[in-house]
Amino acid sequence: MHADRCPVPVICNRFNLTTQSTQKRYDNRIKQMARVVIVGGGAAGIRVAQALAKNLTEADDTEVIVLEKNSYFYHVVGAPRAYVDGDYTNKMFIPYDNAIPKHAAKFVRIVRGVATHISADTNEVSYHAIGTDDKESETTEKLKFDYLVLATGSTYSVPIKPDNRDYARSATEKKLQEVRGHIERAEKVLVVGGGAVGCEVAAEIKVKYPSKSVTIVDANKQLISGSNLRDKFYSYLNASLEKLGVKVVLGERLTERLTGNGFEQRTLRTDKGTEIESDIQL
Repeated sequence: MHADRCPVPVICNRFNLTTQSTQKRYDNRIKQMARVVIVGGGAAGIRVAQALAKNLTEADDTEVIVLEKNSYFYHVVGAPRAYVDGDYTNKMFIPYDNAIPKHAAKFVRIVRGVATHISADTNEVSYHAIGTDDKESETTEKLKFDYLVLATGSTYSVPIKPDNRDYARSATEKKLQEVRGHIERAEKVLVVGGGAVGCEVAAEIKVKYPSKSVTIVDANKQLISGSNLRDKFYSYLNASLEKLGVKVVLGERLTERLTGNGFEQRTLRTDKGTEIESDIQL
């Protein structure tokens, strides 16, 4: 809201209630209001906004702005299920409509845009707004902040996470459908990486298609390495994958670096000479 405008224009125009002194007090309040800018509306960013919404009131004179490029919250942990279940796709996209409690809507809001620059000298975040057409504006806008929360998250092959360059929901839905189709047609599936996502993807495929050959290859000596999990967990994980029939190749790295999903028949070799045939590579 501009400082030179009456906060309630209809009432003010009719009854002339805005005096110079009340306008000055209003202007001072705006100038004194602290602003928290959260870059990223993923799991971490939106939780910070919700926590502030819960603990702040209008009387605290604090504004919270979440800068997020997507119009929806993407349920990342559900992606492996959506790889094999088309009906699950709708559950992946959660609108931000009810993300912020109604009582906090006056001081916590979500701005759709992609951050392009952050200045520590001027305390400003530069960004390009994204319209209802999912297109990025060429005009640079700025948000001043008193406190900044960087919650930009991580990157991953699409569609485990949405495309960083295409902000339309339909683009990610199309990618999910594409991967699902390739998995359905493939006889041999190679999952590169035995982290949490890789294990979940392999297991979901094997549960849906027991007759398919599914192989996980990972350079580490154990699955989900470096997570400081209990031995009991690893024993259960390994036993579960073995029961499903997932093949696991550990301590070996592919000699060719794959930068994304591949959908062609290939025979790839590890640094220890193991050859792995596959119709698709995830």
